[in-house]
Amino acid sequence: MAHIVVNAVSLKPGGGIQVISDLLARFSHHHHYTVLWNETHSKENIEAIVGQRKNVTFFRALNTASNMKTFLWSLIKLRGLLIELEADLLMSVNHHFPSGSVPQIVYDLNVLRFRRPKKALNSVAELADRLRDWRAKIAL
Repeated sequence: MAHIVVNAVSLKPGGGIQVISDLLARFSHHHHYTVLWNETHSKENIEAIVGQRKNVTFFRALNTASNMKTFLWSLIKLRGLLIELEADLLMSVNHHFPSGSVPQIVYDLNVLRFRRPKKALNSVAELADRLRDWRAKIAL
């Protein structure tokens, strides 16, 4: 039996939450899954699809929805949490996390983003987009 940690931290309602929920609903009952979350609506949306499965638990990893704090958490704290949870695998949507402690599967919804023209780096949004694209390329 493997322990698979599913990262739903910072996922907003929409594609990512739907992917996580659908995968969890269909995943094997022979493994244990821990869903990391930070936003109540994300947890509720996943629970609504997954239901009350004994092999799925939820762990609130952060108390904030800030993208910058989430990114810093993933760089600083995620590795230790995966070790503490005794995870065998980390599964994420869109983002590769340089945790280094367990293998990762990244379900990437942003592949076509790489075709978009780059904008000037005069906005925080563009900087965040480039960071997101760079991390997605690493994951691929």
